[in-house]
Amino acid sequence: MRLSVVIPAYNEAENLTRTLPQLCGDFPVRPDEIIVVDDGSRDDTAAVVQRAAANDARVRLVQLPRNMGKGAAVRAGLAASTSDAVLYTDADLIYHFSDLPRWLTLLEHADVVNGNRRLPDSVFLVPTRLFPYVVKRARIGLLFNAVVRCLLPIRTTDTQSGLKLMRRAVAQRFAASGTVNDFSFDVEFCALLGRWGSRLVDVPVRLDYRDEISRVRLVRDGWRMWCQLWRLRRRLRDVRCEAEPQLTVTADDFGISEPVSRGILEAHTDGLVTATSVMTNMPAAATMVPSLAAHPQLQVGIHLNATAGVPLTSEGQWLADAAGTMSRRHFLWCYIASPRRTGRVLALEWRAQMERLIVWGVKPTHLDSHHHVHIFPGVRRVALALAQRYGIARVRAPLDRDFLCSPTKWPLLWWARTFARMARQVGIAVADHFCGGRLLTATDKTAALQALLSALAPGHTELYCHPGHADPALPDPYRDGRVAELAALKAAKSAAV
Repeated sequence: MRLSVVIPAYNEAENLTRTLPQLCGDFPVRPDEIIVVDDGSRDDTAAVVQRAAANDARVRLVQLPRNMGKGAAVRAGLAASTSDAVLYTDADLIYHFSDLPRWLTLLEHADVVNGNRRLPDSVFLVPTRLFPYVVKRARIGLLFNAVVRCLLPIRTTDTQSGLKLMRRAVAQRFAASGTVNDFSFDVEFCALLGRWGSRLVDVPVRLDYRDEISRVRLVRDGWRMWCQLWRLRRRLRDVRCEAEPQLTVTADDFGISEPVSRGILEAHTDGLVTATSVMTNMPAAATMVPSLAAHPQLQVGIHLNATAGVPLTSEGQWLADAAGTMSRRHFLWCYIASPRRTGRVLALEWRAQMERLIVWGVKPTHLDSHHHVHIFPGVRRVALALAQRYGIARVRAPLDRDFLCSPTKWPLLWWARTFARMARQVGIAVADHFCGGRLLTATDKTAALQALLSALAPGHTELYCHPGHADPALPDPYRDGRVAELAALKAAKSAAV
């Protein structure tokens, strides 16, 4: 993916003398262009950039006729960018960019990656002389962002971050639509993302305040931002919400048996299924995974398993019963007896299941689990660590409203909400909405599916399902339900066509 770096600059000659060589040389991802926007500087900012451009053709200078504000400078840089991905950051480069390659992969499932200083994993390197200032600034920022999220359609807890990576389409759209020129342009940007239905992912960052020369005046600029906030609120009332529903239909249990797996592939070619999750510890997985190569449009993920089949590791035998197989009941007994040991065992067992899928030549695009056990307390950190280790950009948080109809499933909703928050804090995407439980219990699968499809909310929805052909050899109480779901998925696609 080609990368453009946009840097707004107002009297930044000193910083750019130090940071431009870093961008041109020792940078984690080689930029295809480095655009510096001179916002009517009174020092040698333009001369410094021109000297760098003479040595490196990737450096470009964009000059504004006068000092118009940081927002205007950023939009001018975004409008001039030509790469697939655009990174906006400040001239002092106080952010560390060692994770930039991973942030670029997140753009496969998101529109904007936002460096969030409020996340628990963010790290600050602050000299003693700046510590009181940084603490005061952080407190004001927390209060400001709390009010912003109450008044505007903004989900991130750090709108003012000086590190934003976005798709070119988003960059060009904001360059044409933005109106705020002062420091509160970031608030406008995040609010417009909500109206456009764009997906923003927060990632933790590492900052080094040793060389920062801040242009923000907490009292003066803070008051201006407060006033601008109310003007933005009035303006956004007239901006129509364009968050069109986006649907991912995921078929679970690929590999549980050959007939079920063949039914899933049929539900993809002739039905609505767009993704599937593989149970790598099941016997049929080894024979059926090669057939996925014939379906390049089908997203393939890992269906972590602790409640069915035979464990792959010796440590996983603790989760198996006397017959050597895992079951839902035995897992619950093990989990209640020792949640910590269960988490340690699953860390090894699930890693083995993931490695098997990778050995088979599949790079998983998403992560979920059989019976949603990956969201259990003491287990969810294992699942998230696994997703981070293998670069998985999306995980499942089963926030299914239909679970409210069953008191035994109420804990799943609470745990799913916590899991979704934890995933977003480490930069892993989670669908805005989740459904499909109604299919499991409905007698008329076709009617239930149509009801779910007609009620899709704005944003990204994951609908999970369990289609397949009947397998008499599989001890499956949902055998007939799989056949009915397959028919419903095929009928829904035919009706859409």
